[in-house]
Amino acid sequence: MDAGRSATVLQVLTNLALEASNREAISEVGSVPVLVEMLSHLDEAVQEAAGGLVENLALSPAVGGELAVAGAIPPLVAMLSSSSVANREEAAGAIENLALKPNLRAAATEAGAVPPLLQ
Repeated sequence: MDAGRSATVLQVLTNLALEASNREAISEVGSVPVLVEMLSHLDEAVQEAAGGLVENLALSPAVGGELAVAGAIPPLVAMLSSSSVANREEAAGAIENLALKPNLRAAATEAGAVPPLLQ
């Protein structure tokens, strides 16, 4: 799938994930590993859209935990240093929602989220 289509699909899923009942449904189809890969995509629009989806999915405690286990936090921390303001904002929002869970606060801190958040 090309980058433009990937970004569009991720944006649609982001909108669907605004509804709490859809968050688990999105994760249950095996989307989390692919989503984590998209956070490191070469195309910034894809990264931005993936960050937005993580931000919404992370509002679910179960899905937030799944995202962390799948390795979402390190690429989100890397996105905090992106040249794209939109990517930095999406990453910060995603980390904010992941950090609603006490065990993921430590994971975000250990992954180095604090220094780029303070810049």
